[in-house]
Amino acid sequence: MTLDIRTLIFVLGLTHVIQFVVFIHQYVVNRTICGVGWWLLWSGVEVLAFTFMLLRGIPSIQSSAIIAQNCLLILGVIFLYIGILRFLGQMEDRRFLALLYTVFIAVLCYFLYFHDDINARGAMISATLAIIAFLSGWALLAYKTSPVAASANFLATVFITHACYFSFRLVVQLAAPPADFFAPTLFNWSAFVDAIIVGNLWTFGTILMINQQLNAEMKKAKEEMELVFNTSPDAVLISRLSDGMIVNVNDGFLALSGFTRDECLGKTTLAVNTWKHPADREAVVNELREKGRCRSYEAVFQRKNGIELCGLMSAEVFNLQGAPHVISVTQDITERKRLEREHVAIEMQLRHQQKLKSLGTLASGVAHEINNPINGAMNYAQLIQDRLPPDSPLVEYTREILHETERVATIARNLLAFAQNENNFYSIDRIADVIDGVLSLIRAVIQSDQITLTVNVPSDLPQFKCRRQQIQHVLMNLLTNGRDALNARYPGHDPDKVLSIGASLFEKADCRRIRVTVEDHGTGITPEVRERMFDPFYTTKDRTQCTGLGLAISHGIVQEHHGELTVESEPGKLTRMHMDLPVDNGWKI
Repeated sequence: MTLDIRTLIFVLGLTHVIQFVVFIHQYVVNRTICGVGWWLLWSGVEVLAFTFMLLRGIPSIQSSAIIAQNCLLILGVIFLYIGILRFLGQMEDRRFLALLYTVFIAVLCYFLYFHDDINARGAMISATLAIIAFLSGWALLAYKTSPVAASANFLATVFITHACYFSFRLVVQLAAPPADFFAPTLFNWSAFVDAIIVGNLWTFGTILMINQQLNAEMKKAKEEMELVFNTSPDAVLISRLSDGMIVNVNDGFLALSGFTRDECLGKTTLAVNTWKHPADREAVVNELREKGRCRSYEAVFQRKNGIELCGLMSAEVFNLQGAPHVISVTQDITERKRLEREHVAIEMQLRHQQKLKSLGTLASGVAHEINNPINGAMNYAQLIQDRLPPDSPLVEYTREILHETERVATIARNLLAFAQNENNFYSIDRIADVIDGVLSLIRAVIQSDQITLTVNVPSDLPQFKCRRQQIQHVLMNLLTNGRDALNARYPGHDPDKVLSIGASLFEKADCRRIRVTVEDHGTGITPEVRERMFDPFYTTKDRTQCTGLGLAISHGIVQEHHGELTVESEPGKLTRMHMDLPVDNGWKI
């Protein structure tokens, strides 16, 4: 039984069509891999070459079919060689390949048109195929990388064996007598079988080599991602969207949260309890479900030891093993927020001091305008008193005039002292004098609101270092807040509508301190408000009546004096504000 050569050519062409389809898929999927496009060209050109091979049996177009078949055949293997070099990160020698292809075409035309010799043409084809096959095998051995070493060695063996076979054919074709191309001889038959075997082995090895390269790139990318993932200073967490189960965390998350990896993996973020307020998690999850991403969400988190921190979170939904997951990156902005608050507090304090300076200028003018007529009234009252007989009933009237004018003068002096800018002025004062100066300004307002004012300030308390105007400002703010709380609870007169201020001496950490306590039985302060009452711009009052800076500035003043401002409160019952100041805060007077 003889095997028809045309049947072998058809089978070989069909094989190359299948290879062409395979490389189209590889190119579409892996077009970023160098060399795949050249291999696609090789398979396409080979399909055309074997098509013309079948057409060479037609006498009228035989010469053209021979030229087209062989030119396309050699061009295809050149494309294959270029693809191997590109895949291995090398560049081809274009001048050498152009010269080789030009010489091949010239010799082929000579032995077709000028000296028709089928054996010479076959020998030229075999020599060119052997050269390119040897070059391909050598390139695979010389430039292979470790990820594709196994498949490169396999393909190099295939190409070198292929080159040896065509070298053998070269020798035979130079020595054997001419034979018809379609003659069903073993020699002709072996060439097509070799092409089928080598083509299939090359396709298999190429796909294997591409997969090995992809695996190596994926492994490298995974290692790089893990490196970025674990070296990021920010807290990175991957969790399941449906229930928040933690899949992976980086070292930054462990450092920030204080948890170990075993304490996190397999548990939900609520179970790990990193969210201070679960409502924040729900808000983030809802936004992720609606938009698929969440950007720059500020929330309060807590470490394992309970310490709170402020974080800026960004998150995005992605698919992992067929299920929606969330990758979130949280930056610790606690220090930044603290600096922002300090900046705002300093800025507001500067503005407040500027206002006080302006007020001081105004108060100074007012005081002078008041003092001049008051001094005149006092002098005239004294002159009248000096001229009256001692038993005159008008003496008592002059005494009342002198008393009231002296009280007005004292109020003017205290107003001037309160409004003065004493930022760089320290003094040694008695707390009783500081409190009396404040009460002289606010007592009338308190009494007009039908509030009973009680004062308990021992006269034997030691003097202390302070900025008098600033401490008066703090006391004025505390007394005003107490007055507002009492008016809110008791719009009219009530026996419990009492505002108390007292002072005492105590010792803490080997340091003598003076505690001033302002107490009211007003509305009280809830725990939620207590957490934020010293924050700038935070207020529970009407924004048109309050800026939310009073307690923030007062807190900063007391801290600047190395003291503490604390609160005790029972909502609906009472509030006690304690201002603790060291007797000696270390300032040099």
